[in-house]
Amino acid sequence: HLALLFTTLGGVSVIAPLSALLLLFLWLKKRSLALFWGLSVAGAAVLDLIMKLIFQRPRPELWPRLVQEQDYGFPSGHSMYSAAFVTALILFSWRTPYRWLVVVLGVLFSGLVGFSRLYLGVHYPTDVLAGWLSGLAWVLGVYSLLQPFKGRPSAGQPT
Repeated sequence: HLALLFTTLGGVSVIAPLSALLLLFLWLKKRSLALFWGLSVAGAAVLDLIMKLIFQRPRPELWPRLVQEQDYGFPSGHSMYSAAFVTALILFSWRTPYRWLVVVLGVLFSGLVGFSRLYLGVHYPTDVLAGWLSGLAWVLGVYSLLQPFKGRPSAGQPT
């Protein structure tokens, strides 16, 4: 039941609406941050689709799966979405007193999402690892190009 819970929480049906709400909030507050958020999370989803089409790796058939998936297995989209979502949240919280809480909970969340995909039998370990690393690299790449927090004061500094 826990694997199904984390696979649901890390999937498009939860990550996409949460991302859309955050995007709307950021759009109303500061559009450069909204651009960063949108490119980070939506871009990771597009990257996942492109990589699945390029590699076309079938899913494992090692034992009966607990959930059925219809697309290719490499990389794990759930792992990529959760890693991108968490990495972007970590970057948003980095200059706040909550950064380590976000890091710990975020890494734990993304880790549990990835392991749930292995437990459910829908991915090989390399699918999950590639998803995590691709999501992380994508968001850090977007961050380095846009530098969305440049000029933003650190916590405790006047605005």
